[in-house]
Amino acid sequence: MRRIALLAALVSLASCGDNRVILDVDIRSFVSEAILSASYGENPRIPAGLGEVSVALGPETILLPEGLDSVVRVVEGEIAVRAVFENATGSADASLALHFSEPGGDPFDAEPAVLLPIRLSHDFVTVVEETIPLDLETLNLFLNERVLMGLVIRLDASGSSQDLRGSERIEVLQARVVADPTIG
Repeated sequence: MRRIALLAALVSLASCGDNRVILDVDIRSFVSEAILSASYGENPRIPAGLGEVSVALGPETILLPEGLDSVVRVVEGEIAVRAVFENATGSADASLALHFSEPGGDPFDAEPAVLLPIRLSHDFVTVVEETIPLDLETLNLFLNERVLMGLVIRLDASGSSQDLRGSERIEVLQARVVADPTIG
């Protein structure tokens, strides 16, 4: 039934000229609270001078409308991310990476679709807010009924004189996929 309704909506769009289908996906709403808000540096401890530590979170499943892949062709898209790092002690060069894959795949095996560099300083709040264009391969994943997403936080405290400890909070994680109808 959902597929018939989707097809009917796209047929009406396709018959109205050069229209585009826009799919806004609130990825954040599919992600568990444990990933959206997590602490680092307590378990495991990240001692001063320690090299790179990576923390993989997920994967999480993002549910999407079925049948999109048969009625639209992706032309462009982007992802908006807003993350807040409340660093209590120590300093680090860090990054936030988002990985996506099809169901049955492992998102951590894929190259990151998003890679945001972050500089964490002692007793400082760092806000990272970016809108990043996504490649067509990643965007086409959003035409599936399900997409898997994994998040990796990389922390390098090798230049820190204090143990690294703090928390991260993902406030915005929103994808926008723009597609042309292929029917009509």
